[in-house]
Amino acid sequence: MTTEGRIASPEERLSYIEGVLPHLATKVDVSELKASVAETKTELLRWIVGLFVITWVGLLGLGVSIVLALVM
Repeated sequence: MTTEGRIASPEERLSYIEGVLPHLATKVDVSELKASVAETKTELLRWIVGLFVITWVGLLGLGVSIVLALVM
């Protein structure tokens, strides 16, 4: 390498590229990641909807108990 941070010779350039290549993602890696993200998104959506329903059922129960307490 030169002092400017650039690679001077083709051999050094090739060596640098060969050093980086094992760390790059392949098509299989990317497709597996996409599948994993889609699965996580579906699971997260189920949790959000479930918690939303549970929250509203709890608030409805609280409201009913307040109304019954005021009536009685």
